[in-house]
Amino acid sequence: MFWTRRGTRRGSVALVTAGIVALSISPIIAQTMIVDVTNAEGQIVVDGVLEPVWSGADSVSTFTQFAPFPGKPLSELTTVYVLQDGRALYFAFRCRTHDRLPDCRTGSRDGRSGDYVVVYLDTFKDKKTAYAFSVTCAGVQGDAVLSENGMIENRDWNGLFESAVSTSDSGYIIEMAIPWSTLRYRRDVSSWGLDIKRNIPRHEEVGYLVPVKANDRFTVSDFAVLQGIKPARKDIGLEVFPQAFFRTENSYGSVHNDFQGAVDVNWNITPSTRIQSTFNPDFSQIEADPFAFNLSKYDLYFDEKRPFFSEGKEYFEPSGSALAGQLELFYSRQVGRKLVDGSEVPIQAGVQAVGKMNRVDYAALMCHTAAKRYDDYYGPAEEQAAWFSVGRMKYHLSGISTIGMLYAGKHTDSSDNSVLSLDGTSSSRNMELTYQLAGSSLDGETDWAVNSFFFLHTVPYFIVKAGALHVGRDFNVSQIGYVPWNDCTDFSFVAGPVLYPKSGPITYSNFNVAATLVREYGETAYSREFAFSWETAFRNGWGLTMSYEIGKEIERDRSYNPKSAHLYVSTDTSRKLWFIGSVSSWYGYNYARGFFARSEKINVYGSYRLSRQFSLAFNNDTWIEHGPDHRRKEITNSIRPNVYFSPVNQLVLKVFQETPFTRNDGVRSIRLGITLSYNFMPKSWVIMAFNDYQWRGDDEYKPIDRVFAIKFKHFLSW
Repeated sequence: MFWTRRGTRRGSVALVTAGIVALSISPIIAQTMIVDVTNAEGQIVVDGVLEPVWSGADSVSTFTQFAPFPGKPLSELTTVYVLQDGRALYFAFRCRTHDRLPDCRTGSRDGRSGDYVVVYLDTFKDKKTAYAFSVTCAGVQGDAVLSENGMIENRDWNGLFESAVSTSDSGYIIEMAIPWSTLRYRRDVSSWGLDIKRNIPRHEEVGYLVPVKANDRFTVSDFAVLQGIKPARKDIGLEVFPQAFFRTENSYGSVHNDFQGAVDVNWNITPSTRIQSTFNPDFSQIEADPFAFNLSKYDLYFDEKRPFFSEGKEYFEPSGSALAGQLELFYSRQVGRKLVDGSEVPIQAGVQAVGKMNRVDYAALMCHTAAKRYDDYYGPAEEQAAWFSVGRMKYHLSGISTIGMLYAGKHTDSSDNSVLSLDGTSSSRNMELTYQLAGSSLDGETDWAVNSFFFLHTVPYFIVKAGALHVGRDFNVSQIGYVPWNDCTDFSFVAGPVLYPKSGPITYSNFNVAATLVREYGETAYSREFAFSWETAFRNGWGLTMSYEIGKEIERDRSYNPKSAHLYVSTDTSRKLWFIGSVSSWYGYNYARGFFARSEKINVYGSYRLSRQFSLAFNNDTWIEHGPDHRRKEITNSIRPNVYFSPVNQLVLKVFQETPFTRNDGVRSIRLGITLSYNFMPKSWVIMAFNDYQWRGDDEYKPIDRVFAIKFKHFLSW
């Protein structure tokens, strides 16, 4: 198993010299598929009915399975038609079903479940990035932006497009209209990259227009060609989002009421450049971060949920896939961060610009946060007003390789924290070589860090991953990024065979052997670790991973022999009842207690769909701590049942309760959350939420934070 520092203690980084072996590998490229887009001879009505105008469209129906039997045709016929006019690009799908009704499930935007289709468009013809537009047979829309040749998908991006669905006993029809104004693209090209996906839940089938081999992956660089594109933008590209917020909060017995307005202004200056700004936003979270029990010495990592930062975040990320484990030098949750008393630093204004020019991607962000008084562990404290600034440029070399630079900084009256980095990747279908070099400055203290990663999937049956990482003792991005370790050097190597059976119950099976050398802050010698892992995916949608690790480590100036074992099981998530479970056991230093001992963690997440509108989910985390005498010292549980109800598309009710408790002290706190959201128009929402957090003290529950909020956001465009 190849660990990443965000998830565990080990770094997933690589030896640059190993990349020389892979640079001579050239994948065999099949003949490129071409799809012609023609002008519509008449008006297209997006209503789920194929009018005579579609008879003049080019069509494709040669879809190939990626799962469960790669290379075989889809079991159900799929035909796709393409047209264009001065307003939009149009797609129509005629999807047949055999001996079944279409699987249609209501839900919120970006939910892909049941029968659905996805259109992928590489509008810049850079073979690395693409838009994705999805529609389910229930009419649920979704959209995303792909980067790093399809390895990273950002579903937080929201694009405006139309769709309609009609169903019958033998299948369904989907029509999509994607306005030219929704897309950013190059003006000097008349052809785009295109791929199309269909999901058939009855047979756990996933199929693509462009075939993907079993020992390969979905890549933007292999897209078909959509030729004859003639975009015709008629608007000025201006979007305005007036917003209103009402919030009443009872925190520690003190009641605060707040009503305010805000506005977001976005302007698509050119088809390839976009400016996004926000003024007086309310970025307080609607849904609380889940409870987590931390036994390590590293800060916990939480995902970004605020649209201003999550939309377009792929422009600010370093080169390389998620496998590379690049250092996160800009962590957007540091802007308007949550303080120790639970309050958040207010953001007064923010602006960001993203775009492309020939082979260059560029992005810039600037935010101003106001001063904030809060209660620290040692008494009253104040977070100073600050300016955050981020700049990013990435140059596309030949093929799908890139090189880029990033600057990020935070400035206050008494402190400055900044970082400057150089990163890049050289990759093909079966190889990736990624590097990152960064220098930081905190109030005059400077240091550097370097990270590299190499991945090779030899044809046909072997995988190699290798790496190297060094973070200097004074390297510090604590106010702008997420690099919670310093004075660290890490080398790792992973290799093993992988099999892709053409028949039988197994889709693929991979066995890995890993070796790691790590030296961390305050340690004079390297820790050594060896790991053995086995991962298998089954054609019925199940998955199984097992690993075992041994070695010799240095921790708190003490040498000891760590041991750990992990088991992970997952089922097919398209079924009515599915679950994911994991069990981990390890011996090491417990930073929450201050001693060496064994610990375990058990996680179970499951979901049961009662109907197309209603489902129940359950999440339970259990941490078991042992003492140095091997006796069980404490058991901590966090139970989080969830109710999900969507009577119609875009109207969603979510209810959860979170109850952490320990064996010795019982229930410590109760958190109840209720969220009702309605996406009543494209890019327009109204959200109502109630969060109640109570902590038990002196055998009674005391309200810590009780919040009711209403948020309204409306979309206007010209």
